Amino acid sequence: MIGNTTYKAVAVTEENQQLEAFFSIFFLSLFFAYPLSTFLSKYLLPSSNIISVLARTWVLILGLKAIHLNMKWKKGLYGLPFLLFLFFWCIYCVRIAHDTLLSADELGSSPALYFNFAILLSFITSIGCFTKVAFWKWRHFHKSLLVILVSLNALIFISVITAPTDYIIERGFRFEGNERLNPITSGMIAAFLLVFIFVKVYNGQITAKSAWFYLLLAALSGVNLVTTLSKGPILFAVLSMLLVLLRLVSKGAIKKLLVIAMGVLGIAAIMNYFGIVDIVGLVLERFIGIGERDDSTAERLMLYNNAWKQFLSSPLTGDFLEERILRIYPHNMILESLMALGIFGGLLFMLYYFISGLRLATVLLRTNVHIVSLIIFYGFISSMISGSLSMGPEIWYCFAFAHVFYYQYTLKKQQLLPVQNHISDT
Repeated sequence: MIGNTTYKAVAVTEENQQLEAFFSIFFLSLFFAYPLSTFLSKYLLPSSNIISVLARTWVLILGLKAIHLNMKWKKGLYGLPFLLFLFFWCIYCVRIAHDTLLSADELGSSPALYFNFAILLSFITSIGCFTKVAFWKWRHFHKSLLVILVSLNALIFISVITAPTDYIIERGFRFEGNERLNPITSGMIAAFLLVFIFVKVYNGQITAKSAWFYLLLAALSGVNLVTTLSKGPILFAVLSMLLVLLRLVSKGAIKKLLVIAMGVLGIAAIMNYFGIVDIVGLVLERFIGIGERDDSTAERLMLYNNAWKQFLSSPLTGDFLEERILRIYPHNMILESLMALGIFGGLLFMLYYFISGLRLATVLLRTNVHIVSLIIFYGFISSMISGSLSMGPEIWYCFAFAHVFYYQYTLKKQQLLPVQNHISDT
């Protein structure tokens, strides 16, 4: 038992298989229902938001269904981390209610957005994510994830190559997936596909016959990732690939390392042949701020500084939902929690954040490399670079799923303990 969570072995039954299928659909919808809806809107109803609204509604319905199933089948992970999450959101909802009701004219976003994204999507839907179900074990999960990622990357790439030529070759641009899909989400989708391919190489799931197919997919995702120029997704891709490489080195898997090296060279050759972008120059400009056009870095630093000043002006209760000058969230969830809720709310968030982070780190370092644990890892990176307490529901999902993976890791460890003890006794 850890906290208030008891770890018990789960038999493979039809009920568990159905739960795995549902929570797989739930997980995939959480991250990809909205991006898919933006392309449907672009090609079917470009002047309407109805498809995107339906996608968000679908996610909320699945979240409510997940809460119901967790309670019905006693699959909820309702230990200490969940209680911290719940307590934090009770406090944060008070701040949302106060500022949207009494100071709505000072907000950069409408009160309706705070209700929809913060309360319905970030808070209520996240409750459904605290489950004991190992949804990634569903037999169709990996194929479904691959199909979704390939489809979205293909659609993003089409948007890139159909943009005006002078826009594409302009140095220092940031390309959006479409009018409703921002560069950060586009970059996230590209990074997920690229990392997924690395994980497949690590697990020996790419055959000689399929190598060229995955090489082209890696090049596709690489192009999309670079054209978004989003720091969070690029950093996530680099760190995830480094983790895979380090694990391969530790295993002495020289053959797989050579495959990855050849793949990287192949991707670079393909991208260089088509002359899509000056990869090195653009990424360096974006990360170290040497480009004249990279105004977002300076803006981000100003947000950090102003958010800190707002916290200092009201350290006990917090100051406001948003940074007051630019009227937007500070793009750093720890700073935002201090700014909005003061020292007590900030410490409460940090406690939940660090417990979640430590559990994820345990999973990443002590279990086999898995695409789902790396997707969860992205949420922690994003939370410090572009995250929002109220407008970034996907990050909250990642925090919750960190505990799901940790639960499964602990469960497996306990199942192996009697075997290890038996071997040592003999």
